[in-house]
Parts: sequence; C-alpha cells; structure tokens
Amino acid sequence: MSGILVAGVGNRDRRDDGAGPEVVRRAALRVEPRSGSPRFLEVPEALELLDLWERSCSCLVVDAVRTGAPPGTVHSIDIGSSPPPWTRGGSTHGLGVAEALLLAQLLGRAPDRVLLVGIEGAEFGHGVGLSPEVERAVGPAAGRVWELLEELLPCA
Repeated sequence: MSGILVAGVGNRDRRDDGAGPEVVRRAALRVEPRSGSPRFLEVPEALELLDLWERSCSCLVVDAVRTGAPPGTVHSIDIGSSPPPWTRGGSTHGLGVAEALLLAQLLGRAPDRVLLVGIEGAEFGHGVGLSPEVERAVGPAAGRVWELLEELLPCA
C-alpha cells in the first residue's frame, strides 16, 4: 500500500448526491501534482472503493449523508475506528461507504485509516445541481478535507 486517496463518492445526476465529487474537485485545485501527493478521485459507487483502498495506506472519503442535521452541515469522523452514527449514507449508492469499509475489512483490503467528511444533503432526486444549502457547504467541506489531510500526511 502507498499514498493517500481522497475519494468523492456520489452521482452528479442525483442533486446533493454529487456533493462528494464536487468537494473533491475543489480540494484538488489546491494541490500541485508531485510524487507523494494525495490522489483525488471521483467515485460513482462506494463499492468501487474496495479496489482503490487496497492500494492506499489512508483514505479520506467525501460523501453526502443523512443524519437528521440541517442540510449543509459538514460532519467528519474516523470511520476506521468507529462507525458513523448513521447506517446508510444519504446518497443513492446501492452500498454505503460504511458498508463498503466493513466488507473491505473482512476481505483484508481496507486501508490503515479511513476518514469521512459528510455533507448533510437535502435533495437526492434526479437532476443536476446541488441544493443551495449544500452548495454553500462545499467550500467549508473542501477546507475540512485539507485540515484532515494534515493528519494523514505522515503515512504517505
């Protein structure tokens, strides 16, 4: 395993489910690619993380969530050490990030550390564009990604 993966999970065609990819896109604008830089990827389905995790020492996942908090709330949690306080993400994936991590752990394919930045979503129907509350949260969430990358950098 090597390096840090920053994965934005979600579908841009399902409104707020596109929050993860948008946060990762914006966070990636701050990095100059070089050896040892984090890899920033958009991942449509959480199950795709299994292959990506196998090649990463640490991962920071950004996804839309539903916890009952107000839309646009930014959450962060180390889901490798404790499961998130919700059972499924707010996204439209068949399998959520927490379930994908559990499967990766059972298969011996999980990275050493997995952090999650979740943005509380409001609208998950068909359509392009984030709700206003989630759009306003994208910048702060991208900032949170960079704060958490500081914690992960020693593993790279």
